[in-house]
Amino acid sequence: MTSKKYLTKSLEAQPKRRNIEMLLREVLTKYDLIIDTMVQIIEMIQRSKIPPQRVSSKKELDKWIDTQDVLNLLHISRRKLQGMRLNGELPFTSFSGTILFKESDIYKLLEDNYGYYLASLKNNK
Repeated sequence: MTSKKYLTKSLEAQPKRRNIEMLLREVLTKYDLIIDTMVQIIEMIQRSKIPPQRVSSKKELDKWIDTQDVLNLLHISRRKLQGMRLNGELPFTSFSGTILFKESDIYKLLEDNYGYYLASLKNNK
C-alpha cells in the first residue's frame, strides 16, 4: 500500500515539476532577450559617437536651498516664510519632508522688491 501511495504522489508531483521547469525556461528566455537588447543598445550608443550633452541652462543648474538658509538669507522668521509660501510669493518644493527653494527665486524676490520700501516711505509722507 505504501508503494502505491508513493507512486501516486510522485506521479502527481511530475506535472507540477514540469510546470515549474517550463516557467523557469520561460523566465530565462525573457531574461536572455532583455540582456541581448541591452547589449544592442550599448553597442548602438558606442557606435553613434555622439558626445554626451552637458546641462547648460541656468534653470537646470539652479541651486536648491533649505528653509534655514532662506531664513538666514532674508533675515525673516519661520512664520513670515510660511506666509510667503502660502501666499504664493515664494515658490517652493517639498522633498522627503524638507521644503526647498530655488536660490534664483530668492534673488528674484529681492530684485522685484528692490526700492519698494523707500517708495512706500515717500508715499506715506
